[in-house]
Amino acid sequence: MGRICVLDEHIAELIAAGEIIESPRAVIKELVENSIDARAKRIVVEIKSGGKTFMRVTDDGQGILEEDIKKAFLRHATSKVKGFDDLYSIATLGFRGEALASICAVSKVEVITKTENMALGFCYKISGGKEVSFEEVGCGVGTTIIVRDLFYNVPARMKFLKRDTTESNAISGLLDRMALSHPEISFNFIRDGKQEFLTLGDGKLQSNIYIIYGKEAASSMIMVKYKLGEILVSGAVSKPAYARPNRNMQHFFINGRYIKNITLASAVESAFRGYLMVKKFPVCVLHLSIPYDSVDVNIHPAKTEVKFLDDKSMFNAVYNAIKLALNAQDSYKIMKIKQDDLEQEQKLKLSDKSESKVGDKTLPSINGQVNRVEENAGKLSVNFDKPVRLKDNQDSAAINWVSKSRNEEDDRSIEISIPNVFGSIKDNYNKGELKRKIEIKENSELSHSVESDNKEQFFQNSKQPNFMAKTEPIDKKDTAILEDQMKVISEIFGTYILLEHKHELILVDKHAAHERILYEKLKKCSVKNLSQVLLSSMLTTLEKEEYAVLIENLSLLSEVGFDLEDFGSGTVLIRAIPMFLEIGEAKDTILEIAGKLMKNQSNFNIDKLDWIYHNVACRSAIKAGDKTKKEELLALIEELQQSPELKYCPHGRPIFISLKKSEIEKQFGRKK
Repeated sequence: MGRICVLDEHIAELIAAGEIIESPRAVIKELVENSIDARAKRIVVEIKSGGKTFMRVTDDGQGILEEDIKKAFLRHATSKVKGFDDLYSIATLGFRGEALASICAVSKVEVITKTENMALGFCYKISGGKEVSFEEVGCGVGTTIIVRDLFYNVPARMKFLKRDTTESNAISGLLDRMALSHPEISFNFIRDGKQEFLTLGDGKLQSNIYIIYGKEAASSMIMVKYKLGEILVSGAVSKPAYARPNRNMQHFFINGRYIKNITLASAVESAFRGYLMVKKFPVCVLHLSIPYDSVDVNIHPAKTEVKFLDDKSMFNAVYNAIKLALNAQDSYKIMKIKQDDLEQEQKLKLSDKSESKVGDKTLPSINGQVNRVEENAGKLSVNFDKPVRLKDNQDSAAINWVSKSRNEEDDRSIEISIPNVFGSIKDNYNKGELKRKIEIKENSELSHSVESDNKEQFFQNSKQPNFMAKTEPIDKKDTAILEDQMKVISEIFGTYILLEHKHELILVDKHAAHERILYEKLKKCSVKNLSQVLLSSMLTTLEKEEYAVLIENLSLLSEVGFDLEDFGSGTVLIRAIPMFLEIGEAKDTILEIAGKLMKNQSNFNIDKLDWIYHNVACRSAIKAGDKTKKEELLALIEELQQSPELKYCPHGRPIFISLKKSEIEKQFGRKK
């Protein structure tokens, strides 16, 4: 007897179903694509328990003819491919005729359908690939397919399904992309009895971006429209300021089909070159309409990858479309700046009429804001009505004004109070104010200092604005010799600290050093000491897959100092962040962590936690190129000397390198 046998038809169907239907998301994808192919204008998707127990897709499309209903659920039965040539000019989302048969093989399916010319509709029930009933029913035009108890007859596959929340979020992310690909269709997603979202179906892409990703994303998009030969590019790209730390919100659609393609992604990022910082990626929703015979959509089981007939033309079309949109945006900005300058000039002219008296002199308004002056116990207090960042030149101008405009007999001190919104995270939410005191001395010179209710160490406030740091000039003795005769000489390239130590020249990478110090502090601190509660919570919107993995790891993030809350619909509420992290870095840090967690689904939480420590430390540390005061460099070296075992940053790069005096002398020919 031979070893090779032909499998039973039912076993063969289960194997085929395993290739196509691996999760509830795959079921919804196939059913919704069929609804779109049926020219539906309204599609309702309802799920329960992550789709494991119940899924229903209802559309108002063309419906299925009576004689085709049973045939539609047979393997390789399709209305979209008639012959060999049709495979190379596919105009529909589905075409293989495997989806419905595969779904029926692993679940209990009920289909209710009616065409426009039918008096009554029909209800067809199948369980595990076998017909249960077929009867007439009253229903509207269109098709409803209900799928119950997915994998009920394949328990081995059922155990691989993820939590209900994770499966639901995967379906939600899929429907987000479906809605973005077809703004002319109204999508209604109902999850466990609650409506997740409802799109208008008005044909406007920006409406769907607003509904799916929120107001901030919608207002940050630039509309794109460009044609190159037979290639039409339309959609939206984000303004450079709305860039993200990963590519998870880059969406490409070819003739209405969602795809992943390196050529298109490269074209987008090439067009943004010069607009974005390193490791920042634009958001995009791009639709490309091309001849059907110019693309092969039959090269991937999930149909998410395609092959273009001419990659170069596709690249050029996308690149040119985005470049033109960005250039048009730049032109608009220039015009807007000129308009704003004119308006600001008019405001300043008006504000000059509102002046406050100091003795016999008047105090001009700074930044167009009217200041109030009060006298109390022989002191003059100048108060800014709104938060204002005084740059060094503005500060000097204010001091010079006080010097020139005070009366010669006036020996009162002047105190300028500024609402505290530019300090560290901890200072930002302190109710107190920063007070810049300007003392008028007998010799008519001015001295000034800064006071704050919160006085943090350098490593908790490493990125203070200039007016919060010590302002006195540094004497040579301050640069002097630290422990073990180590002398800070200077800083070069805005990145490396130059030290002299005995007979060696040492270069310290300030970012790597600060990053490693913060990393060690994060590992040693308790959660209570790590976390800094925000006075005003922040909302951030993520891709649904990012959102799902982040929600699964909330307890892990809390160990680092984050306090996040599930706000629903792909949004999280940020209540607290690690104390070292700047508030401006909070959202990007969350997005970067979510992206990393998506790629690393390992169950070893210790590895995930260690990476999160790395990420927070890296983002909190002073950056290469940042202007750093000598006091800060000294503090960094002192901290580093207290931990001599620290030789590498968390990513494995060296913190310092040394060059011996003898090696330098050899280079200059002083020694052999």
